[in-house]
Amino acid sequence: MRNGLGRLGAVATMLLCLSATASQAAHRRPQRVALASESIGRTDRIGSLVRSVEGVVSRHETIAAPLVIPVIATDDVTPDHAAVAGDVTRVPYGWADFCTRRPDECRVDVLDPVTVVATLRVMRILAGVNADANAAIEPVSNFEHWGTLLDHWDYPLDGKGDCKIYALWKRKQLLDMGFPRQALLMTIVRDLEGNGHTILTVKTDRGDFILDNMVGEIRLWDATGYSFVKRQSQADPNVWVSVGQTSAPVTTAGLN
Repeated sequence: MRNGLGRLGAVATMLLCLSATASQAAHRRPQRVALASESIGRTDRIGSLVRSVEGVVSRHETIAAPLVIPVIATDDVTPDHAAVAGDVTRVPYGWADFCTRRPDECRVDVLDPVTVVATLRVMRILAGVNADANAAIEPVSNFEHWGTLLDHWDYPLDGKGDCKIYALWKRKQLLDMGFPRQALLMTIVRDLEGNGHTILTVKTDRGDFILDNMVGEIRLWDATGYSFVKRQSQADPNVWVSVGQTSAPVTTAGLN
């Protein structure tokens, strides 16, 4: 999938998530709770999270991973605030490249779509994962981080990253806790300034909730003000489907 077209589509990512990284760097909240020992640095905190999921929501409740997350078949629920997926579309270059470097993350079975039941505990965990990842990861642009114009998706092993890294990390944390893969969808949108932006959609029986590095709280997808472009299929994360507008924004987040 790393052909010429994919590379051309990824070249525009030098400005990826700049609005998010600039805003976060200027307005980072120091009062947010550290994810691991307060005596260690940002990189060590990320490393601690890789080794232990329990600390992710430590300020909300103590949990043991994996959890038993209540789910329902997606076909059996029709929440008012659920985005409608469209036709199959092109897989983002960044996801395809991520899969070549981390094949075990992508060699998965096709599963029946399921939706998470939005219990109070589930919502607290989602809020905790979103807030803690936003506080722990240092915002930096794709080019500054990786030294390339090609869209690079990965985990924040050095404690840094742009919107894609935040979304991937939140997805991994929730997967490790026992959340179903079918309900955790990497999603590409146009942000409020029309730039490409990557977020995590969590499908629940109360609607599609968004975990976003640009916003502290989780929100329903239709309350974000974003224009949704594409996201992973519930059945297969290596298949992407359109959501709403499908034309590519001026600044991409792996749209091509």
